[in-house]
Amino acid sequence: MHMFINARFFTILTICILLANTHTKGAALAPTTPTIAINGASIIIPPAVSLQNNIFTIVACAGSNSTYATHSSDNGSTWTSYVTGPGGVTRPILVASNSTGILATWSNSSGQAYSSFSTNNGATWSSPVSITTNSIQPVGVCSIQNNFIATWQGIDANAYAAFTSNNGTTWNSPVTISNSGTIGSAVIACANNAGTIVATWRSSSSNAYASVSRDNGATWSSPSTISASGNINADVWCAVNKTGFLTTWRTSTNNAYSSFSTDGITWSTPIQIASSVISGAPIQDVSVAATTNGFVSAWVKSDNNVYASFLANESSTWSTPIAVSSGGNVAALNAGYSLGLWHPFIGIATNNNTCMFTWDQTDANVRTSYSLVSNSIDSAHNLRGTQLKNDFGITYEYCNVLAWDPSSASNILGYSIYKNSVLVANVSAQTTTFIDHNQSKNATTTYSVQPFDIYDNTGPLTSVLFDHSTVSAA
Repeated sequence: MHMFINARFFTILTICILLANTHTKGAALAPTTPTIAINGASIIIPPAVSLQNNIFTIVACAGSNSTYATHSSDNGSTWTSYVTGPGGVTRPILVASNSTGILATWSNSSGQAYSSFSTNNGATWSSPVSITTNSIQPVGVCSIQNNFIATWQGIDANAYAAFTSNNGTTWNSPVTISNSGTIGSAVIACANNAGTIVATWRSSSSNAYASVSRDNGATWSSPSTISASGNINADVWCAVNKTGFLTTWRTSTNNAYSSFSTDGITWSTPIQIASSVISGAPIQDVSVAATTNGFVSAWVKSDNNVYASFLANESSTWSTPIAVSSGGNVAALNAGYSLGLWHPFIGIATNNNTCMFTWDQTDANVRTSYSLVSNSIDSAHNLRGTQLKNDFGITYEYCNVLAWDPSSASNILGYSIYKNSVLVANVSAQTTTFIDHNQSKNATTTYSVQPFDIYDNTGPLTSVLFDHSTVSAA
């Protein structure tokens, strides 16, 4: 929350010196060199990652009912020795977290879906609990107001959901999201802080749909169309931040798209993330996760490397995709895809404006890369400073005057003014000057200006140093 403090009126009598200015704005994504998170466990199924209490936890499956888990408290620089994860897993695990732990969900080849809960970042797991006996594809899961909702495609090609209020110890009876009989993918879900759940999927006609629940999954809206292109051939992923919901998918023409909604009912015209993202490679999902100031998507390209792109809040243009991995040894093709059971995906978890990417490689190990997401708000430009002498006849004062050119970002609400790193004022977006009265002559002082938007995101600091040698008389 920003409160506005207005500078008081002044009279300019004397102009003195022009001072140094700095301006920085980095790339949207800056991934670290990949590290090995799970080594020697023969991972053959894409790993999932979740954030809980600022600790990233990875869960991955090696097939034959073998799963492994590891966690990192230093943003992936080091990972704990992997331990045995939930039992009975033969397909991808998806994970979500709340304030008390991490819930993993999955289905097996006989159509049964299960969950398991960990309170210690994957070190130990509860015995699997049955969610349903009517499931194929991975089972989606998301946290909702410290509880969890699971979503899945039934063997009957309908979409279903179930709710748990006790971390998966028991599950409510499954509820139908869509009984169209045309579900053709995993059913992925996300929920906002207000308790709105959005479930997304691809139909057998290769279109994208969404349904909304506002009562913990007890009832669902009629499916709304996200895209009627008829050429979607991978899962439809979704994520949510304070601005709204975003879905991503890949088309049969090797392009990646996204669509945005504030309510999960009405969706924007799809925009392209990247063209020919996976040309010549097996079908790949374009996964997505939310950051404070936007959304991050990731996929595997035809060179068998991971790529990612960033979309700032309120923007209609994704950043130019960058390589997260190198060497061309990401496991783009795995047993699940060859059996037609699921599409490979890149796991993403975020912590405010940072994100963790996870994937399995051809050497059957799990790699990760941690990325800072630089602020999407452009800084104030051309910050300059002048010390003035206001002579009132009987007395006088020195005042430091700041001026700057406005940030080019949209939705700017105002600017924070810092003096020697201490906040002294907030001014409106229309204000591009600030006067600091009753200052000492020739005193060394650093001022910084930082824009903030309507969502309380902040841009880079721009600073100027006052280091006076002389001040002209009035």
